Amino acid sequence: MSALQREEADERQNAENFRRDHHIWPAVWLARHYIRWLAVQHDGPLHADDLGPVREAYRDPISGKELRGLSSTLYKARQSDGWVISRHAPPGLSHIYPEIRPDKKVKRAGLSTRHYHGDRQFHPELYPKVWPEEGWAVMPWEVYTPEQMRDHINRDKDDPDDHRGINRHDVHEYDRWAKYCFPENVTIKGYWPHDHANIKGSATREKHLEARRGQHGKEDGWHWHWDWVKDPDQNLAKRIDAHPFALGLFRGAPRRVHIPIEGCIKSDAVLTEILQEGLAESVLSVPSVTLWDARELPTVARTYLKGQTVISIDADGGVNPRVMTQARLLQTVLTDLGCTALVAAPPFDAWLKDHNLKGDDDHLAAGKKLEDLEVLGLDPSVDLDEFIEDRGRHLQYRVQQHMARTLRSLSMHAVDGQFAASIPLLARVMEPTRDWGSFRYWRKPVEIDDAVKARAMQRHRNSDVVKAIQRNLDDLEEIGAISIKGDRETGRKFWRGKEGWKNPKNPPTIVIDPKLRANETRRKLGK
Repeated sequence: MSALQREEADERQNAENFRRDHHIWPAVWLARHYIRWLAVQHDGPLHADDLGPVREAYRDPISGKELRGLSSTLYKARQSDGWVISRHAPPGLSHIYPEIRPDKKVKRAGLSTRHYHGDRQFHPELYPKVWPEEGWAVMPWEVYTPEQMRDHINRDKDDPDDHRGINRHDVHEYDRWAKYCFPENVTIKGYWPHDHANIKGSATREKHLEARRGQHGKEDGWHWHWDWVKDPDQNLAKRIDAHPFALGLFRGAPRRVHIPIEGCIKSDAVLTEILQEGLAESVLSVPSVTLWDARELPTVARTYLKGQTVISIDADGGVNPRVMTQARLLQTVLTDLGCTALVAAPPFDAWLKDHNLKGDDDHLAAGKKLEDLEVLGLDPSVDLDEFIEDRGRHLQYRVQQHMARTLRSLSMHAVDGQFAASIPLLARVMEPTRDWGSFRYWRKPVEIDDAVKARAMQRHRNSDVVKAIQRNLDDLEEIGAISIKGDRETGRKFWRGKEGWKNPKNPPTIVIDPKLRANETRRKLGK
């Protein structure tokens, strides 16, 4: 056997092992269209034919040109062999680009992050100098306390730079690693119009003028501003996938639809089980826990989710606030769209005994059934209204009602009493009938007519809703119903003129008082 033949035989065996480990039928595999790429390492520049399958996967289906922003994906693909996993749009929706899965975790494109989160009290000699001091080691927005970076310090995801609970007290660098990869969205100038007369409060107006100096003077009337934003027409990741075989199952009006929010591999494992057992069920998928809020979600829900909808997460997702909160938010959005939605995961006790039984694919590959998945339910606290009435007696009744509604929504979207998502996303699920999608950035300034003004004013109204919820959170913190885990200033900062360094990203985790938390229930999906 020649070297080429041995290499081809090894690749066939690798594909067979991958299918078996992830419980995917060969027919499901072929219909999905998994394509293998081999990373070719060169000391010089990247050659055009090194990553042919990856390049071909990200060509525009009409023009044939490579997508913009592909360089970061090629950088990751060079680090490891892997699979190009094709995705399929439901009928009537635009083309979906694939995801790529390297065989091992790869370093994300960009420079390493250099930061400090040591304990200055015990190691003052290691505290860094920050710019503009001479000999500075880090920028001021990369200096944290250990408490602010507690989750980062405790992270243990098998990444080379994870601290695994042991803090470092010096300035150090770390890289970000990825398992599933998508091309990054291109950044463009997004234009939006407004009128200073619609800004409430003179102080807020002055802050706006200070922050936007250079874009305009102090003119009155409607005018344009711009921000650097991700191109909304090239959101390659946030899409809903439907395997061709799964689409065929929808013709039979399935009684249950599974939506794994962990990518195509898990959805193909679920589809394999459905086909093997002849179940009256089907499956859709989204690529990750934070990418479910696709534009086509309302259309897909009304068309396909007419039975019970099962949102699937990994077994450890039930104790991970950043995973479970997203699953609960999706559950609420689907419920508001008229669906019967619930959240399920492989049995947690089984995962504690064997960490290999983590995802739906691991669960099914071990010989378990879909009926054995655990449904994660929540019952709201019966003490919530009484607590608000007692502690908030100095507040108006209307304010108490708003506080109770906000706290109830927080508790129903939290895990172990912790809410770890953005406040604007919470506002969307609390106000499902509001038009959150009407405002989008313009690619260039146009004549500001009544239609443009209407879209812009919707942006102001939505912003007011978010601010109202933030005020409710302040009131809830004041009466002790919630606390902030870490610090309100946790996260990456940016310069905002005279206001100094501002820090809106990576919102802190909201922790709910134990007696006000919703009570978790678990039952088998088959019961």
